[in-house]
Amino acid sequence: RDGWESSTRVVFAAFEGERFGFLGSRRFINDLFTPATAPNVKGFGGFSCDVESSFNNATYAKWCVQPFRYSLAFQDVDPQKVTNVIAIDGVGTGNSTDIFLHSPTADTSFADKVRTNTQSASALNSVNVQLASNSASVPPTPLSSAIAAELPSLSGVTIAGYDSVFSNVNYMGPGDTLETLDSSKIVAAAVTTVEAVLAAVGVDSGAAVSGASVNASLVEELLICFLQGPEDDGCTLYANYAYIYPSYDKSTLYSASPTSWIGSPSTPYGTYSLYTGTFQQPYLYRDGEGWDSSYTQVNWLHRVGDEFVPFDDAYEYNADTDSLTVPTLWQEYFVWNYLADVFGTTLEVDSGDGSASSTCDSYTDCGDEPNVACINGQCKKHFTYFHDAVSTAVSALDYQVYEVLTDSMYDSLPIYTEPVWGLGWWDTPQIRLFVPVNPIDEWILFGVGVVVLLVSTLFTYFKLPQILTRSRVILE
Repeated sequence: RDGWESSTRVVFAAFEGERFGFLGSRRFINDLFTPATAPNVKGFGGFSCDVESSFNNATYAKWCVQPFRYSLAFQDVDPQKVTNVIAIDGVGTGNSTDIFLHSPTADTSFADKVRTNTQSASALNSVNVQLASNSASVPPTPLSSAIAAELPSLSGVTIAGYDSVFSNVNYMGPGDTLETLDSSKIVAAAVTTVEAVLAAVGVDSGAAVSGASVNASLVEELLICFLQGPEDDGCTLYANYAYIYPSYDKSTLYSASPTSWIGSPSTPYGTYSLYTGTFQQPYLYRDGEGWDSSYTQVNWLHRVGDEFVPFDDAYEYNADTDSLTVPTLWQEYFVWNYLADVFGTTLEVDSGDGSASSTCDSYTDCGDEPNVACINGQCKKHFTYFHDAVSTAVSALDYQVYEVLTDSMYDSLPIYTEPVWGLGWWDTPQIRLFVPVNPIDEWILFGVGVVVLLVSTLFTYFKLPQILTRSRVILE
C-alpha cells in the first residue's frame, strides 16, 4: 500500500464454494445488483432488502433483517463500475514453472499491461510470466461468475500456474501438502497479483511497479497454517488472531456486540474444512424470559401452517435481548481478522483522562462507532466483511429452512450444501442436496401414477374375481 495512491477502489475477496457452481462469487455479484438493475441472465436476479435494521446510526452499521444479511456494506460497490476482475487459480502447482495470464476475451490488452508490469519486478527472479496460449478462454474461477453476469465494463485476467492443460492428482485433496506445492511459484504469483492490481488502477511505471515485492516467509507460514493446521509449531501467526474479535481476552468468551456480530470460530476435526453453506447460516438470536421463549430468527417471518408470513409488528432491535451471529470456521475467522488488520486503520480512542490510545483488551475499548475491532491488542477501523456463499437459487425462509426457487431465472442451477456430520466425527457422514424441480416432470410423474392407479383398479374389479374363482375350482 505504500508508495502510491489511487482513487480506484480495490476489493479483495476470498470466495468459497467455487468448485460447486461458483456459489460464493455468484452470490456476491448477484447481491451487488438490485432487482431493477440486475442483468437478464440466469442466476442473477439481484438483491433487495425488504426489512432493514431499525438502528442505523453513528454507532451501529446497517444490516438487513429480511433477507438476512449481517452487513450491507457490499451495497457500496457499484457493479456498473467494476472494470477489472483478477482471479488466481492453481498457482502452486501445474505442469510448468511459469505463470500464465488467461484473458476472458480476444482483447488481451489488460493481460499485456500485467505482463509488462511484471517484467519490471525484480522480485520475480527467474519465474517467467506469459500470456496463455488459448486466448478468449479462462479457467473456472470467480472471473467466470463476473463474465456470466455480463458486467458492462468488465476486463480481467486469471493468474494461473498452468497454460491450456492442468493436471494434478493432489489438487484440492488431502495430498495437497507442503511437499507437493512450489512455494517459490506462489510467491511469484503473489508478485504478479500486486502488478495486476497496479495495472488495474493505472500504475504502469515507477518504484511501485519495479519494487513490488512479497514477504516469502509470510507465504511459507500461511501455507503451514492452512495445510498443517493452526496448532502446528510453524503457524505462529494464528496465535495473534485467534482471540481478537470481538475480544482479545479469552476470558470474555467472545461476548457479542452490535459492532461485531462475529461468532466464536469452530475447529473441525482435522485440518480440512468444507465450504460455507446452509449449516453455517448467519442468524439473529432473541433471548426471552422463561422456558422455551428464546429462539433463533432468520428473516422477519413466522410460520403459519405451511406458509411463512411477515410478523404483524415492525422489527425493532432490542440491545438487551438480540444478538447477531455469523458462525465461522477457524480458516474464515483467521482470514477475516488478518485482512481486517492489514487493511484496517489504527484507531485512537479517548481513554477518559484526556489522552488517546489505540491499545485495547476488547472491542469495548475501541469506542462507539461501526466496524471497529480489537485486533492483536490494537483498535482497528476495518473494512472487512463476510458474505454468504449459498446458491442464488436458494432462499432462506427460517433458520436452516430454505426454499428452492424454481422459476426460469434459477432453473437447473447447481445447488450445494455441505454434509451433515452428526454429533461427532465418528458418525456416518450424510449429505443433503436440494435439486430444482421441473414442473413438467412432476405433471408427467403424476399422470403416470394416475394411469397405474386406474389400471390397478380395473384389474382388481374385472380380473381378480375370475382368478379367485379358478383358484377355488382347482382346490376343490
